Amino acid sequence: MLQWIKHNNQKILRTTVILQIAVVIFVLLFYFTPAQAAEVTPGPQQGAALDTAATGIQYAGQIGLGGDDIRTIVASIIRIALGLIGIILVVLMMYAGFLWMTAGGNDEQIVRAKSILRNAVIGLAIVLSAYSIVLFVMKMLGIGEGGGETPVEISGPNTQNFQGSGALGAVIKDHYPGRNQEEVPRNVKIVVTFRRPVLLSSFVEEHSGNNVLGDCRDKGAEAIVWKDDCDQLIMNNNLINISRVVQNGNQFVLQPLENGAVVLAASTEIGGIKGVYTIVIRPNDLLGSSAEKFTYLVHLGRGLLLDDPANPNLSVFSVKVMGNDYYEWQFSCSTELDISPPHVVSVSPPPGRLDYMNTAIQINFSEPMDPTGLQGVFQDNGDGYYTLQGNNIFLKSNNSTLPAGNFNIVNNYQTLEFIPSRVCGQNTCGGKIFCMNVCDKVGAACRNEQVDGESVKADDFEMVVKAGLTNAPHTTFEAMAFSGAMDLSGNALDSAPLGQIDQAVNDPVTFANNPDNYYWKFSLVDKKYDQEPYLQKIVPGLNAENITANQEWKMDFSATMLFEPLYDIAIEELPIQAPPICKVPRAFYNQETGTTTVSMFHCPFLSGRPIYYMPILTEALQEIHFNCFNPGKGPGGDDEVRRGALESSICDADHPANCCPTVKGSPDQIFCCNGLVNTNRKDSGSCLEFIKNPPPS
Repeated sequence: MLQWIKHNNQKILRTTVILQIAVVIFVLLFYFTPAQAAEVTPGPQQGAALDTAATGIQYAGQIGLGGDDIRTIVASIIRIALGLIGIILVVLMMYAGFLWMTAGGNDEQIVRAKSILRNAVIGLAIVLSAYSIVLFVMKMLGIGEGGGETPVEISGPNTQNFQGSGALGAVIKDHYPGRNQEEVPRNVKIVVTFRRPVLLSSFVEEHSGNNVLGDCRDKGAEAIVWKDDCDQLIMNNNLINISRVVQNGNQFVLQPLENGAVVLAASTEIGGIKGVYTIVIRPNDLLGSSAEKFTYLVHLGRGLLLDDPANPNLSVFSVKVMGNDYYEWQFSCSTELDISPPHVVSVSPPPGRLDYMNTAIQINFSEPMDPTGLQGVFQDNGDGYYTLQGNNIFLKSNNSTLPAGNFNIVNNYQTLEFIPSRVCGQNTCGGKIFCMNVCDKVGAACRNEQVDGESVKADDFEMVVKAGLTNAPHTTFEAMAFSGAMDLSGNALDSAPLGQIDQAVNDPVTFANNPDNYYWKFSLVDKKYDQEPYLQKIVPGLNAENITANQEWKMDFSATMLFEPLYDIAIEELPIQAPPICKVPRAFYNQETGTTTVSMFHCPFLSGRPIYYMPILTEALQEIHFNCFNPGKGPGGDDEVRRGALESSICDADHPANCCPTVKGSPDQIFCCNGLVNTNRKDSGSCLEFIKNPPPS
């Protein structure tokens, strides 16, 4: 386990008692109606990400969900009550002053005025104390700073609900468009990935006529009419609702999609459990307008069910906190259509390279791709090549048998990752290593290669990703439905020369470099790779302070990392926040250096009070050859910890002095805690205690 900590400290300003009283009276007079103020304050512009005061739970109330967090309701009642009492006290003080000024030497009236004034001041002190206690409790419950959240670029707690989320907590693993994403093209598809399989029958209506949910009627060469030929989304607040946000006077009104949407899905297998994890929602009409930008709200309700025969009718959002049994996010549409095609940025194993048998296969695209037809298992067609379900990805090998395993799309739907399922050993952490089949066909005639001073068998592999077929007369990249790889706006895959509209040949079996199909060769050897990856650089650095709400959170790894385990990178917050920070990883793979940069998209770090943030990276992380992450090597050392820089130094073979000085395998040096090593630090709790209370030097 490797941990480092980030501070977010601000100085506490001290003022005089008189100024405090004046400020609090002002707040009590003008702050007791926050909801009304939010209703009449429109966002910065129509179509931009909405002001955080007008999203999330407010939307739930507007559309009849009744899903207000009970903490927020109680806090609002208390604030209003304190505000009213404060006003009464101010009126009494003004009344006492009036009596005193008009006493005209009347001692009884002066005594009465003094008594009222004294009692009002005592009452005000009690109210101020009560207000301070309420403010403190609200902070601990994560209900803002007592005066409403400052609008930020990414919605935080109590603006848009992410309590039911996974990498974003528990259920939702990823989605596109992203939270508060702007300039989304009008012809976009909406994608949601769950951590567990979902039951399509709980939210999909059969329209295709084949009794298979999540697909369209096969019409051959005839064009598909999406609303008539494809299975439709059952749209309501208890299931899935996609609504346009329209400003009506001083209110924001939600208008659900008038003509509904199609649901597309394909079964795959993750962690040995087969089912539908990812759904693609295609609106039957274009979103937004060519003349005006609009914001959309996507709401997932508790009526969505898990596909779990052992626990029938189990909601996707089975949470214990009332009011958190849903998930929603917003995005903003541009006025334009996306007509630019996607292309392959990098692949692993790289073209023309020799790699080891214990490897995954990765294909990285320039933009998010439509998962339809790109997920599933290889099948042997008996003609010397293997094809993915849907006939969009092909693999050929003369001497190696069918590789068992699954293709899944990850990394903001920009990375296809094939994980073999044949176990071929253990890594240094006791985890499983998986291998491709190499030179195992009967009578295989494989060549020998010298690898690490050893002669081993090697076989050649060829792969093709079939591009979607462009529509006649082939003047745009718009692709025929289900005809091959395409982006989430329906533009067909493009290959060199980029930007040239070719009619991709619908015959990838020849494994020639047909126009716009992506084709490459690589070789695998009958030998396993065993080097562990480690952390080379982090942002923010060790003990960095004064972190801004939207500070970049980034990690550089020494190897090409598997993406799937990156979803499990954790972060602890102290004091503990409710709800916790939302997060989702995004990776960039450098094919030349074989390294990976992981940027963690996150909801804002909290401003205005000291918070410890402690990211936790465990041995569950793996590089592409299934070797586990080494948590005992990363940026660290006494000098690095004292430096407290926003960006850490580089830890690698050329800069060993910048690395945490752990010893792999030593029983009292299991992992690197905040850049240093200490005996018997084997869990996050003891690591945190060490950070908060370091031993005397």
